[in-house]
Amino acid sequence: MQMIGQGLGSEDAAQNDVRPEPASTPGTNAPLRELLIEAGFVGGVFLALALLIVASVGR
Repeated sequence: MQMIGQGLGSEDAAQNDVRPEPASTPGTNAPLRELLIEAGFVGGVFLALALLIVASVGR
């Protein structure tokens, strides 16, 4: 029983030595894929707004 406790303690100590990665904020360390997805959404919103403006002017 004591060996199990020691084993768990050493595993916990090993896990505590590993520092967690900081949470990435947009623009600092975001992967290229996430940036492309975000740029696609922003582009889609601007395209939709442009189409609405063109449609309202055309009437």
